[in-house]
Amino acid sequence: MATLIGTVTKVIGQVFAQSADGTKRALVEGDRLFAGDQLITGAEGAVAVHLQNGQELTLGRGSSMTMTGELLAGQAAHVNAAEAVTPSDAQLTDVEQIQKAIAAGDDPTKSAEATAAGPNAPGGTPGELGGGHSFVLLTEVGGRVDPIIGFPTAGFGGIPEFPEERHNAVIDNGDDTPPVVVPPPVNNPVTLTGLNVAGGELSLNEANLPAGSAANPGALTQSGSFTVSAPDGLTSLSIGGINVIVGGVAIGFPQSITSQLGNTLTITGYNPATGVVSYSYTLNGNENHAAGDGANNLSEQFTVIAGDSNGDTATGTLDVNITDDVPKAFDDSNGTASETQLTLTGNVLTNDVQGADRVPTGPVTPGTFTGTYGTLVLNANG
Repeated sequence: MATLIGTVTKVIGQVFAQSADGTKRALVEGDRLFAGDQLITGAEGAVAVHLQNGQELTLGRGSSMTMTGELLAGQAAHVNAAEAVTPSDAQLTDVEQIQKAIAAGDDPTKSAEATAAGPNAPGGTPGELGGGHSFVLLTEVGGRVDPIIGFPTAGFGGIPEFPEERHNAVIDNGDDTPPVVVPPPVNNPVTLTGLNVAGGELSLNEANLPAGSAANPGALTQSGSFTVSAPDGLTSLSIGGINVIVGGVAIGFPQSITSQLGNTLTITGYNPATGVVSYSYTLNGNENHAAGDGANNLSEQFTVIAGDSNGDTATGTLDVNITDDVPKAFDDSNGTASETQLTLTGNVLTNDVQGADRVPTGPVTPGTFTGTYGTLVLNANG
């Protein structure tokens, strides 16, 4: 079983551990490091490890180090495949000289020799002082150091303090299928076709009444149809006060009402597949047309209202025209009276057209009329 070297206590940026078999894993706080693992920090990474012997190990950015038992023995380990080097006495002397310059009020950045920068020092390797990055092995955690730099300093409070980083993560369930985009619903209008026809949808003539000038009972009932379209669902339909559809359900047929003129409007059917509504209108008697000579028309309107499930409505008018059966009077003539035939008889109504609006007691006004050559006696029956 591999030897446990230490436990990760702090991680900044990306830090990885690569096993001897080449397996590479990202480290988080609490992960364990075993002998043979190679600790690798990214370009912006840093890590702190609590070793099994109680020491603390920190590794800066862009570095790598192999976990060995030497760390538990308090010995330096390899960093970037090179040995870490303990500062020389000459280097420590330079530090003391800088400290003295600061204490004397001098600015070492102006008076001291410039520090090395760039590639590794001649003969050096990454990981050596003056070269690349190195690790720090803390053998005395929690100690206090007071360098002579003009002000007091304190040691770590147990472990180095790393800023806490937060990353927003998105859960990936492995499904790369693009989401289904549902288009917004389309609000379709309600339309009525076959209504508001110029001259009316139906026309009837009083002349076809039994007392009319051209009696024809079969022509007293006329039929027609119109179409209602409601793509969003037809929920209501009324015609002249007749409820054809209520709550999306068609009522039974036929349905009839007596119009204001005393005639009959009948809704004979509705086809939900095509939207066709059929109807008929029956003329029951003569109407009171406007006074005056010549033919004239009388119209009757029935309001049509349709609504759909979205609350949209459409309104139209079913128009019926009724033509007046006007009377027509023609001149009368008879034979010529003579000395041998003094009296002539006839009827002044025989060749006239009275129309459907005839007067039951007339229309002849009886009387005796004296002319130049004789006397005319007109009876009530013509």
